[in-house]
Amino acid sequence: MLRVGLLGFIALALMSGLTLLSYHVDEEPLLWDDFALDTAENVVFVGTMMVVAWMVLEIKEFRREQEVLRTELVKAVAMGNEWRDRSRAHLEGLSKAIQQQFDEWALTEAEKDIAGFMLKGLSLKHIARLRNTSEATIRQQAVSVYKKSNLAGRAELSAYFLEDLFMPVSDEGPPKNENG
Repeated sequence: MLRVGLLGFIALALMSGLTLLSYHVDEEPLLWDDFALDTAENVVFVGTMMVVAWMVLEIKEFRREQEVLRTELVKAVAMGNEWRDRSRAHLEGLSKAIQQQFDEWALTEAEKDIAGFMLKGLSLKHIARLRNTSEATIRQQAVSVYKKSNLAGRAELSAYFLEDLFMPVSDEGPPKNENG
């Protein structure tokens, strides 16, 4: 931007010099009113050109940033696909284990769906919309899931299946960070 401003100032100075020179060449008397008007026109013209140059530079920067983001997105999608491919067998095994546990709790098919959606983090309102039923019905089925599983709520339901997926905590307690 500094370069654009400097170039604009130089252009304005040159244009003002040419205006003065044209008065000298034409041997017309220099009227300061005319010179001021010519200079104002030059300022508007150079200012417009500076804005255009600034916009071009901004567009180039925007496109560069856009390309960087596009590259990062492609990498992130590839990493996600790679993780999914590597963990597919584990996820399928976990899914089967969850379904087996639902069977052991004697959940109905509707209750299994509700429990599955809750494990995915969907709200009861969202589940009701997906299942095209009332939120009260979903809430009743969720209560039935908790009762049959002997769990207190959504957090315990999630913890029941997810607790062992994370690094186990040793008998000495949770790992300590550098500060404590």
